[in-house]
Amino acid sequence: MGLTLSFINEEHVKQYSHVPPPASLDELKAIMEIPTFQDDPHVRGGVILDPRWLKANLSVEWFPIIGQRYVNRLLVVPLHAALSEIASGPYFDYIKPKQCGIFAPRRIYWKPGNPLSTHALAMAIDINWEENPPGTKKTSIRKQPYIIETFKKYGFDWGGDWKKADDQHFQYMKSLIRLPS
Repeated sequence: MGLTLSFINEEHVKQYSHVPPPASLDELKAIMEIPTFQDDPHVRGGVILDPRWLKANLSVEWFPIIGQRYVNRLLVVPLHAALSEIASGPYFDYIKPKQCGIFAPRRIYWKPGNPLSTHALAMAIDINWEENPPGTKKTSIRKQPYIIETFKKYGFDWGGDWKKADDQHFQYMKSLIRLPS
């Protein structure tokens, strides 16, 4: 079952059909190849991804509120749907575009030796990182349940529900998937 959204024309529907969020690493591997990568010698915790994987899985798309971004093809429909709903709702001005990030070729928390981050796959978005730092529940987004529930409605897992809270983080996966390092 796909989403019907006014922003997506017939070509987008063919290119970016709605795929439910993967619930396991095996399910993710069935949808797309996990990229090979190497540690970036110039960026602590950064990685260099296989250019063929980047070309096959990432595109530059425009989204309400945040504008143009690199995203995984699997994220286009659900992210656009969530941001469209937020943009037309009462809290349209909560999200600060300059404090939002999706694609970052890195390991989790930029820590060498950690698994690959869902940001390296461009399958996650961080929102208002200055107001919503990881490791605390005293964040501004907790006062915005509409934002959280809208992302969840479109299949995103919220980092604020995790044992170690990461309130800024929404990923298009059912749970934190530890990818091979």
